[in-house]
Amino acid sequence: TNFTFIYNKADMLEEDERDEALFQMCAMLEAGAKVLTCSRHLFPSAIMTGTSGSALGSSIEETKKEMKLQSAIGFKPHGSYDDIKADLLQLLDSTFIPIQGKGRSYHRIPLQVDACAIL
Repeated sequence: TNFTFIYNKADMLEEDERDEALFQMCAMLEAGAKVLTCSRHLFPSAIMTGTSGSALGSSIEETKKEMKLQSAIGFKPHGSYDDIKADLLQLLDSTFIPIQGKGRSYHRIPLQVDACAIL
């Protein structure tokens, strides 16, 4: 299973302050730096921005993307979409990255429909 660690309310922090806060949080939780790699077209950011592996090239390096499973993000109150877009895409990518299963296939965390009140 994937766990994504989010350091929230980082909208007022500079990039180096975000990195330090994220490092401290991961150290307190004893969570190491985990990075997953999968096909670029499976990331929500590729869907939302209209990019795909085929548009980026045909080599494996160009169609793969790495995603850190720990992020420092923040959404400015009353900020425009452009102000929060990078953090939003990072949140979506780290949260919804597919888990690599047996072989080379990808799968998502299974959902039990009877356990979901809204379905």
